[in-house]
Amino acid sequence: MKTKKEIISIKDLSFVYQKELILHEFSLSVIKGDFLGLIGPNGSGKTTLLKIILGLLEPTSGKVKLLSKKIGYVAQKAGFASSGFPITVEEVISMAGGKAKEIERVLELTGIASKRKRLLNELSGGQQQRVFIARALLHKPELLILDEPTVGIDSEAQNKFYELLRKLNREQGLTIILVSHDLDTVEKKVDKIINLGKR
Repeated sequence: MKTKKEIISIKDLSFVYQKELILHEFSLSVIKGDFLGLIGPNGSGKTTLLKIILGLLEPTSGKVKLLSKKIGYVAQKAGFASSGFPITVEEVISMAGGKAKEIERVLELTGIASKRKRLLNELSGGQQQRVFIARALLHKPELLILDEPTVGIDSEAQNKFYELLRKLNREQGLTIILVSHDLDTVEKKVDKIINLGKR
């Protein structure tokens, strides 16, 4: 029987910020191919946990092992989405490096090839998120982390967005961690739920 590959191992993780306990003895194992929803109310430590996984914060105690260095990350409000800066879809993606062939691959993969010459701020919220996912996929990550990716996107666009993530998960074998406060929606879309709750 084939052994499942662990991508993230977190054991007894705690994080204290200005004497406030944000995360308390939290443990998690993420397996290659997981489609995982990380949910919880504001202040429950979701973003803090992401920052620890990404190496932007040091835990107060506990162990975090990142067993893959190939990570794609899409922030809640990525880059130029609301700035009005005149930049095209293709330019946004190319800023992450990569050859023309790779840029073409991710444009096709995320279904936005026809928008390549359009200005980013001319696109809908859902289309903009596809652009940022395309950029995150440019270097073929094993793990894709998305922080509140559907904020400000209407329900129809959200459904299409989740269809894209499911396709990437099933057809590309991409491991996905999706952070949200919307349990009702996310629990219907992902395979596993981690609820941070108040602690």
